[in-house]
Amino acid sequence: MNYRKPAKPGSLARFLCRKCGVDTMKRGEYYMLRDEVWQTAIERGRVPLDKYGQAGMLCIGCVESLLARQLTNDDFAALMPRNWPVHRPPAGPS
Repeated sequence: MNYRKPAKPGSLARFLCRKCGVDTMKRGEYYMLRDEVWQTAIERGRVPLDKYGQAGMLCIGCVESLLARQLTNDDFAALMPRNWPVHRPPAGPS
């Protein structure tokens, strides 16, 4: 599988799923899994690390496919605060 998919117009490359290329930010899939769950997923998917040693993003569907099961609440490390600032591209002219 090609892990280096080009960014779609209006997408930030760092939010693209490293397996299927879907824009995880546009889907609202910004989450954090427990370390052991994440490690299992990236090892099973053979997701290459970037130059900073990070695996990048995976959409929830790809994580579930790699784990061969649905994620549960116990798989997530923490709930993100509702007011956590999320980088979004600047809005274009209306």
